[in-house]
Parts: sequence; structure tokens; C-alpha cells
Amino acid sequence: MKASKKQRRQWFWLGTIIVLLVLGVLIGYSVAYYLQSEVEETGVDVCVGEVCSRSIHIHADLSGSICGQAINLTKEQGPLTEAHTHKEKNLLHFHNTLQFDRQTNRVLDYGPLALKKSLADLDMVLPETCLGSDQAAKLQLKVNDKIVAAGLDYIWQDGDELELIYQ
Repeated sequence: MKASKKQRRQWFWLGTIIVLLVLGVLIGYSVAYYLQSEVEETGVDVCVGEVCSRSIHIHADLSGSICGQAINLTKEQGPLTEAHTHKEKNLLHFHNTLQFDRQTNRVLDYGPLALKKSLADLDMVLPETCLGSDQAAKLQLKVNDKIVAAGLDYIWQDGDELELIYQ
């Protein structure tokens, strides 16, 4: 006996609802599992013998001026293995691995995240003097609205708001 058009339509909608519910449960489970894994916050550690590396994926806003010119990072600037930019305006990115000590669980060298290194990665040059001045330029660095004495040696972290004034 052949099902009527009305019955086929009912079966179609019932099947569609079941498929959507199953997909919703799978997506919800995947998101919950990812959030509990803390991969985004802690990165992934890989050890081969005694050499261990930790994946780092961080971002920081960079604003300010150099010799009176506003800092305006171009899109897709810098090598992807070092500090670089993507599509967002003045947002520093870093996603690479850093070696760490297995016993202490501490990164061995944060040098790639020093502001000086990051500016060099982005081909940003700080001249010794600014145009029209014969005095050495001075640097002021604010991180999250607080002046930081480390200056260009500052190791930036995820979520930092960096304001660099160089004049």
C-alpha cells in the first residue's frame, strides 16, 4: 500500500527534525569538549626526547605613535612564524612553538615575544632621533594603561593593550 502525500511529508519533516537534533547534540558535545580541553589557553605540548615545545597562540592590540606618526600596521604584515598581523587593524598575532623545560614546565626563551623583536618582525624601525630634533628620541610604553619600565624588552602577552609613544 502506497503512503499518501500527507504521510510522506510528515515522515520527511520527522526525519529532518531527528537529523537536526542529532547534529545539534554532536556540535554541542564538540564545543563542550573543546572548551574543557583548555587547548586555546594552554596550547599543546609536544616532547621528543628531552626537547619539548609548547604551541602559543596569542594576540595584543598595538597603538601609539612613532615620531608623531600614528602606528598603523598593514594587513598581513610580518612572517607567519613570528609576530605578524592578519585582517584586524593593529592587532599583533603570534602562533608558533616555544621550547620549554619539562621539569619546571616553564618556557625557556620568551625572546620571540619581546616587543623589540616583534617590531623588527613587522619591519618597524625606531630612528635614533625624530625629524626636526637633534635629541635622542624617548620611548614610553603603556601596557593595559600602566607605564612599563621594560620598554622594548617587554614580553607581550595575550590580551595586552600596548601603547607605544616614541618621540
